[in-house]
Amino acid sequence: MLILGLLGAMLRTTIAGTRKARFSVTGVLKSDALRPMLGTLVEMVEDRTLIPVIDRVYALADLIEAHRHMERVTSAVKSS
Repeated sequence: MLILGLLGAMLRTTIAGTRKARFSVTGVLKSDALRPMLGTLVEMVEDRTLIPVIDRVYALADLIEAHRHMERVTSAVKSS
């Protein structure tokens, strides 16, 4: 579900920002479309071609720093 605040942020970044807001909702797809995607993920985990990497663990009180770390790591992966 798209709320007005999020829609406003997306419009502002599209018009005036250098960084773009993106939005996707997984639950919008029908289960018939999601089922094959989930099956693919399960197969990848079973085949060990998709392996989650947990490099750090943060306390809930450090949520902001954890999110910053995730953003740094994600942007580093995208740029390589």
